[in-house]
Amino acid sequence: MLHRHRLIVTLVAAFSCSVGADAQCEYNVTFIQPPPCPFFGPPATFGYGINELRQIAGSHWQCGNSWGDDAAFFWTAESGIGILNMPAGTFDSFAFDVNDAGQVVGWFDVAGDGFSTLGFLCVGNQLTVIPPPAGTFSSAKAISNAGLIVGTTTDGTSFYKAFVWENGLMILILPTFGSRSLAADVNELGQVVGWMGTHSSIDSHAFMWQAGVVTDLGLAPGAYTGQATAINNLGHVVVAGLIPAKEGNLFRSFLWIDGEFTDLGILPGFHRTIAYDINDSDQIVGWCETATIPFNFTAFVWQNGVITELNALVPDESINVSFAEGINNAGQIAASGHDGVATAALLLTPMQNCPGDLDCNGFVGITDFLGLLAVWGRQPNHPADLDGDGTVGINDFLALLANWGTCP
Repeated sequence: MLHRHRLIVTLVAAFSCSVGADAQCEYNVTFIQPPPCPFFGPPATFGYGINELRQIAGSHWQCGNSWGDDAAFFWTAESGIGILNMPAGTFDSFAFDVNDAGQVVGWFDVAGDGFSTLGFLCVGNQLTVIPPPAGTFSSAKAISNAGLIVGTTTDGTSFYKAFVWENGLMILILPTFGSRSLAADVNELGQVVGWMGTHSSIDSHAFMWQAGVVTDLGLAPGAYTGQATAINNLGHVVVAGLIPAKEGNLFRSFLWIDGEFTDLGILPGFHRTIAYDINDSDQIVGWCETATIPFNFTAFVWQNGVITELNALVPDESINVSFAEGINNAGQIAASGHDGVATAALLLTPMQNCPGDLDCNGFVGITDFLGLLAVWGRQPNHPADLDGDGTVGINDFLALLANWGTCP
């Protein structure tokens, strides 16, 4: 099945180059906010992780507390924001990822010092703590549909170690060089990515771990560090590296496939590119920032070799999308931005030109057909589920054929 999936995605990429490779979808935007705080309006919210059911994990500022006191949440379109049940006295909590079973992972801090944090798995109202083997620090960063959790902890030394956690059993990913390792993401094949080294800004290398074997992904051309931030189910990895420049040492992001690096590029007027997530169609999201103007960020989406500012794809000009941190296989994005009034987590949903135009190029054709085949089966909320029954199947295939040609 994996080889079939690889073949289809390769064909999609090949045809995309000849049929509107720079086509990008515009997006509908859904604001994700809790009830307003008395006298202060809605608290700021931030979206970090998204699953295939377009459910989002994130955090929001708490009413009545000082700047930066965050509460982890889990959002669904049906129920809205649900604050996760944390231990009494929790100062901060963040939810970073959610799988298709609604299992949420992140960390909470009771001491309020930002160091004595504990990773968690939250299912409904049930919270399970992921304890460090020694010391007082653990943080869960990502979870697969199989329930494999990855993150970072301490082992009694002053150095961080990446971990894989499943059903109460923790496996440390010990660095093969340097003294530290941090894990950022895991896919459905059990492949874990992150970085190893002495320090992220000195000598870090991106790595991939699977079944106890560590693979050094090397360094991108021109970079002297490497940090893997995301991996998809084809084993394609997003890697960020520091590159010397006249403005200083700047982050640039790359797509790693089988040892080859592709530079994602950078938006005009910006200096850094920080990519955070990738889906199985090799769509990548993140943000760019300037080195000369503080707090100047803008979110981007990259596909088929083209980097595009997300704000150019949002018809509502009152909305500014600053950060994009998660993308699912339907192309839906977990982001954060503001509308001039409040900062909010955002759900960005691609708008097709017509039913079946999966690549948003104004034409239903071979790339859309191959894209539909690539997601055949149960796919709730996917644009290829044209009849809305939660499954991409023969009825959707026939509907796509019925719309073949240029969108009206």
